[in-house]
Amino acid sequence: MERRARELGGRLVLAGVQGRCARLLHRTGLDRIFRLLPGPAVTGGAGPSGAVPRGSAQLVAG
Repeated sequence: MERRARELGGRLVLAGVQGRCARLLHRTGLDRIFRLLPGPAVTGGAGPSGAVPRGSAQLVAG
């Protein structure tokens, strides 16, 4: 999925990453593959408030 996102000019973003999860992603090097956002992703249009629902994925350009 990450490769396909790059092919389409986007990248995978993990939103709401904090604490142990953020440290684990950093230790394993996965923070270089995923863009980590400490708060919820707000991109406009993903849901009624524009926020990406917890546990879902969204392709973000750039």
